[in-house]
Amino acid sequence: MNLSRNAKNQSQFFRIGGLFYLLILVFACNFQVKAQLLDLERASNYYPDYRRAGYKSIFRDHKEGNFPGTFSGVLYLQKNESNEISQYRFRNEIASLNLEYDPDTVYDVSRKHHLYKGNAIQVRYSMYSYANCFEIIIGKDTCSYDCIDGACDVVIGGLEWTFSADENTERLYLYASKDFGLWKRRTRISSYVVKAGSTLCFEISRKKSGSK
Repeated sequence: MNLSRNAKNQSQFFRIGGLFYLLILVFACNFQVKAQLLDLERASNYYPDYRRAGYKSIFRDHKEGNFPGTFSGVLYLQKNESNEISQYRFRNEIASLNLEYDPDTVYDVSRKHHLYKGNAIQVRYSMYSYANCFEIIIGKDTCSYDCIDGACDVVIGGLEWTFSADENTERLYLYASKDFGLWKRRTRISSYVVKAGSTLCFEISRKKSGSK
């Protein structure tokens, strides 16, 4: 009888010990995952976008169309391996919003491309689902920070945005709260840095191009 009681006690001991070990293992794995996410955030400026419920744009559910607008603001750019910061100023320049329909509607009905095409520089800001992309073209260089990939649930760290609208237009404000890098297309070579303080605004008409 004592032998049976000892066996039962040993079984309970191992069961409790196994549960304790499992809890330690879960805690360790959770800590490691969080540490990896923090390292990823510091290294690449990616961060999860759980706080925002997508983009509060009046064009969010539009499938297609081209909408005219203007582009204003100031963009500070530093080329890699250079101490000089170039300053680009814009004031009511011609711009547009182009909606690229997604027939598969995987995460969104369309990609929203805010476009400005100037002689010295071209600027494109795109949105799809929760993700975004910032791109510039200077000369023969096309450089971007593109998060529109995978699950499309991360955004560019350091680039803040907000929308405002009235009965005629919608304004998208972009603000660089900290520096973030841009990479050359295909080569993925870091080329430019958008400097903190850069502030841009796309003002887009609610009416499509060509409509009265």
